[in-house]
Formats: sequence, C-alpha cells, structure tokens
Amino acid sequence: MIKEPQEWPSFATELEKIETLQICFPDFKITHVPRVRNQFF
Repeated sequence: MIKEPQEWPSFATELEKIETLQICFPDFKITHVPRVRNQFF
C-alpha cells in the first residue's frame, strides 16, 4: 500500500495527510496497537 499508493486511492489520500502531519509535527509517529492491548479496564 505504501509503495504503490496510487493503486489504493482512498489510502493515498490518508497517506498524504500523514505526510503533512509529519512535516508539521516532527515527533509525529503512528504506532500499531493490537486490539487486545487497546482496551479500557
């Protein structure tokens, strides 16, 4: 998806937004959180 975003039009738009955020916020990062760890106790 990242190597050929033009094949994923809706993801390509999101990728552009992410790249803009990375420019505006140098410490910006996305972290994968598995569903089992994304719960409130």
